Amino acid sequence: GQSSIDLGYNLPSQANSVEVNIYDSNGALVKTIDSSKLSSGDCKLSWDLTDNNGSKVSNGNFTFKVMAADASGSSITASLYKYGTIDGVKFNSSGTVVLIDGAEYSISEIAEITNSSTSGSGQ
Repeated sequence: GQSSIDLGYNLPSQANSVEVNIYDSNGALVKTIDSSKLSSGDCKLSWDLTDNNGSKVSNGNFTFKVMAADASGSSITASLYKYGTIDGVKFNSSGTVVLIDGAEYSISEIAEITNSSTSGSGQ
């Protein structure tokens, strides 16, 4: 199985605080990560699949939210994304599925595909 999941977010403006909350499929908070990336732009981080107690979580579906605020405490809305290495593409009765780091994503969930060896961005 996977040992980590790569997550990303984009801040439209400078933040004073950024907290990444990860939830299980029931909506229960599993992990909170305080991010040190406060400037506007892209931030990438890796979640080691542990909960707030340091225990490995069971396989499942997880979602994440970014809670960001500026110096006055006003909320900043971040754009969220996951990134990884494409392992393959499958065509089945429900449509096209892309395998990224061992997890399946519908082609409709993919926003961008870049070649990290030529783009220089690592995405």
